[in-house]
Amino acid sequence: MNKPKTLGRLALTMTLGVVGIMSAFVLYILYSEYSHFKEPSIEILVQLLIMALTVVIGIGLFLGFFVSRVTKELGAITGFLKNHDANQAALDVDDFKIAEFCQIAQNINEMLSEIKDKNRALKELNENLEQSVEIKTRVLEKKNEELSVAKRQTEKALASRDKFIKDSIHEINTPLAVIQANIELLRLGGQGSKYLVKIEAAVKIITNIYEDLSYFIKKDRFMVKKEVINISEFLKERVEYFKEPSQGANIGISFESHEQMFVSFDKTQLQRIFDNNIFNAIKYSKEGSEIKISLFPDGKGKIIFQIVNRALYKPDMGSIFNRFYRGLDARGGFGIGLSLVYQIAVQNGVGICCAAMEDGEVWFAYAFKDFFEDAFSSHGF
Repeated sequence: MNKPKTLGRLALTMTLGVVGIMSAFVLYILYSEYSHFKEPSIEILVQLLIMALTVVIGIGLFLGFFVSRVTKELGAITGFLKNHDANQAALDVDDFKIAEFCQIAQNINEMLSEIKDKNRALKELNENLEQSVEIKTRVLEKKNEELSVAKRQTEKALASRDKFIKDSIHEINTPLAVIQANIELLRLGGQGSKYLVKIEAAVKIITNIYEDLSYFIKKDRFMVKKEVINISEFLKERVEYFKEPSQGANIGISFESHEQMFVSFDKTQLQRIFDNNIFNAIKYSKEGSEIKISLFPDGKGKIIFQIVNRALYKPDMGSIFNRFYRGLDARGGFGIGLSLVYQIAVQNGVGICCAAMEDGEVWFAYAFKDFFEDAFSSHGF
């Protein structure tokens, strides 16, 4: 790769080249003029040579001055750009005698001024950004601290609530067992009355609440034990269990089911699904109405548990599975029943559908996997 030449060397080379060309041109003219003289002499030749030399020197001096000026002004511009820093003064336009270089110097000054302005604006922007980030960081730190305090308070409140529920369960268990035992003794003794029926209905309601609370406390460490259950017989038993509470509320219950349908499920969890839906229907049904419970296959490998009741009012179906949600006229309970039902259903892949009808009926349906259909399909049948 050729080494580039400096501007001064190029200017000298150009000057010498021009002087050489002009010298040859002048000598040629002088020679032509000298040959036309009638009596050429040495004196005339010397005079012509001096004249030619004067012309060549004059041209050389003029070119040298011009090239020197151009070189100086270009050197001033390149040196300024090479060594420029933020604190250096701008180019003095008056130092340049050539108009084009004056314009270049002015453009360079404008460009550098614009760069300084942008750098200053960028610096201010960075400073403002740093201040904004610092302020927002302090705000976030404060919010995080507040959230941490709120979290600790919430955890403390939840721990107190769980302790209260646990203590309540422990305290309820003994008197509940005593009441149930005495009811059985009275029935064995042949005693029975409408008051005893009401007592037994109330005991069953309390028992359902007790079992909900017990499962609620133990659910995080609850060991699921699935077994094959005749869901038809199981649901029939649960419907019979709630006969007294429904009669005490002056609400009827009808039950329809196909026989011999089986699911693989934990018995405690299945009872919580059935009991809470039936108990919930009793709590929110209009007096004198009927709760319709049915169990049937859908022909697609699912067993549908369906319960329909005529509600006291139209419930908020978007919140009905939320924990601690209770209706406007709930007859007992803490509002955790359907929340537990939802968690168990999700855990076991049970489909849920529910709707509040325009005629006042509320419809719930749960789709369980048919044990035999599921077993056959999984083996390629």
